[in-house]
Amino acid sequence: MDEVIKNYFSELERIIKEIDKEKINEIVELLFTAWKNERIVYIMGCGGSASTATHLACDLAKSTIVPGKKGLKTISLVDNIPLVSAWTNDSGWGSVFKGQLQNWLGQGDVLIGFSVHGGSGAGEAGPWSQNLVQAMAFAKEKGAKVIGFSGFEGGKMKEMSDVCITVPINSEPFGTPLVESLHPTLSHLVCLALRKKISEINMVKKIGELKVKIFADGADKQTMLEFNQNPLVKGFTTNPSLMKEAGVIDYQAFAKEILAAIKDKPVSLEVFSDDFPEMARQAKIINRLGENIYVKIPITNTKAESSFELIKELSSQGIKINVTAILDLDQVKHIAPAFSSAAPGIVSVFAGRIADTGRDPVPIMKEAKEFLRGFKNLELLWASPRQVFDIFQAEEANCDIITVLPGFLKKLDRIGKDLKDYSLETVKMFYDDARNQEYKL
Repeated sequence: MDEVIKNYFSELERIIKEIDKEKINEIVELLFTAWKNERIVYIMGCGGSASTATHLACDLAKSTIVPGKKGLKTISLVDNIPLVSAWTNDSGWGSVFKGQLQNWLGQGDVLIGFSVHGGSGAGEAGPWSQNLVQAMAFAKEKGAKVIGFSGFEGGKMKEMSDVCITVPINSEPFGTPLVESLHPTLSHLVCLALRKKISEINMVKKIGELKVKIFADGADKQTMLEFNQNPLVKGFTTNPSLMKEAGVIDYQAFAKEILAAIKDKPVSLEVFSDDFPEMARQAKIINRLGENIYVKIPITNTKAESSFELIKELSSQGIKINVTAILDLDQVKHIAPAFSSAAPGIVSVFAGRIADTGRDPVPIMKEAKEFLRGFKNLELLWASPRQVFDIFQAEEANCDIITVLPGFLKKLDRIGKDLKDYSLETVKMFYDDARNQEYKL
């Protein structure tokens, strides 16, 4: 008995020294990316590894939480016994994980698998862990990342995973017990490292660190020219209402003046007819004004007739279209196929107006972006923002562009400002205003 204990701990000590520590960092990075992008982590395993899958799902969902920051979305694929037995009964044991993933798995999600032999070897029922192998193959097809925790030689799991950490042992009787002992240990280490990484990140990014592009929305010529010198502003949009507000009288003269000064950034100008043939005529005139022009076409005319055929016609001619006034996910799905794959396009969803109706625009924008992943030439634009924070919501929703009004741009220096300092400034403002007015009671 003493010899078994001695040998077990001796082998454990050797293995710990030989485990590839860099693989732990790589796993943490994949999970951190999933956390940042609000993707889902799915976890699977068979036998003793199923209990490890449940354990890690619990720890990732709970133990990585940092107060004030979002949590990691995590699902164990082994815990819904009725669902597991249904897939086994109807389609065989090999389908239990892939079958569950078919309803949920998306690009950028993460699939984690635990397996002692990684899908190599066989028993009375045939090759081991083929349900894991099927699920991993499906994950790769869907553009998800695969993380493996294996032992021995790593098996199929090592071949198929983006990152696989393998417990280096090749013989029994200690092989299986030590692999199954170390997988939870490694899982705990991953959770600790991930939580530390999450805790260190500054959730309020500097504006220059954001991926979303800022387009200035307006029609005041002087303001547009000033913002053209601002490196944060990557493009411009306007519309007839903004032009009216700015006092623009001659549409074409205004457009030519703006485009004479703004030549290297995209500028969106809108048609103003309610008749599709006339819209087409106007669109072609606008398009000829400059190489950097996007022609704005409303999703419908005032009779609620779809602009699909008009956009299809213009886009097929190489005209860059910015389809505007979209407020509904169905409209996004309807209009995207109208664009030619050879011509760039912008899909403008009025997230601010969605918020005006009491609805959260972020889930809608996320779904829109997910749908548009299949249209590589199209960019999603968050339109009609109501506050500076909308820029960060647009970033969270993975939008490509957000339009902002001039007043927003002037507030960008407040991003990340200490809230206590801001509170004190507010108190001082109230006090100074009251004193300047010489109020008395």
